[in-house]
Amino acid sequence: MIQASVEQLKDLELVQCLSQSAQDKLMSEVNLITFTVGQQMVLPEVIPGRILLMLQGRARLVGEDQGRVISLGKFEAGSVLGAASLMCGAGLENLIASDAVVAAAISDELWAEFYSSEPKFRNFCDAQLWASEIVVVLKNLQQQNAQARIPFLELFRLGLKNAGRVPLSNEAINGAQNEQRQVFLCSAWAGCTPGERLEPGTLPPESAPFPSRLISLPTALVDQILNAESRPTDESSSTNVSTATANDSDTNSSALVPSPSEALVPVPAEMMPVSRFNPD
Repeated sequence: MIQASVEQLKDLELVQCLSQSAQDKLMSEVNLITFTVGQQMVLPEVIPGRILLMLQGRARLVGEDQGRVISLGKFEAGSVLGAASLMCGAGLENLIASDAVVAAAISDELWAEFYSSEPKFRNFCDAQLWASEIVVVLKNLQQQNAQARIPFLELFRLGLKNAGRVPLSNEAINGAQNEQRQVFLCSAWAGCTPGERLEPGTLPPESAPFPSRLISLPTALVDQILNAESRPTDESSSTNVSTATANDSDTNSSALVPSPSEALVPVPAEMMPVSRFNPD
């Protein structure tokens, strides 16, 4: 691993959450990977066997709307790719390189180990609101209203504005519901279905290696999506969107990436590992 990339990696907030011994272990086990423009970085409908920490370049989040492939936005250096799919136990992400990309890869097993043993790392992960979690909830809602022809990009923008992370506790769930927000599951652990609404007074079953992940949307927005025949209006709430989600917005900025050297060997998409963690 070239020294510049090592220093970039050490400066990432996620890495800073680790104890010194965990950082040392990360540096000894992490792999540096390059991706060429258009190369698949995270496969859809697959739980990845590695998490990518972007150091250079940009990646595009790809979605689908009424049979058409659409771009939902871009991730830039500092973004974490693959974690939403791994921690939700479902292949939620479809990510391709939109520039030449340099990323540090952490194995799913090391990620799970850090989540279990490193409190600050676990808190960091639990606080994130990943764009793909919003997508799976909105897709589920959209499918329940076959009469509506609402462009998904419009729903997604509303979701980014209004979605909020809900901690896995009765108090937090009841608090969100009392604020006229509906709570949704993003995980497939313990027999759950990503995108499913959580009924009042219920708590998802315990699961390992990761607990269920929850987000909320305003009830007024959910009702509009379910009942609308056209475009819903913005009932914007005061919910803060996390950095991980905000970074997914499309930008016009570009990143200059040095040519690959012997230390940076591109990895073909067919060599992308699949996680051993599976809810099935």
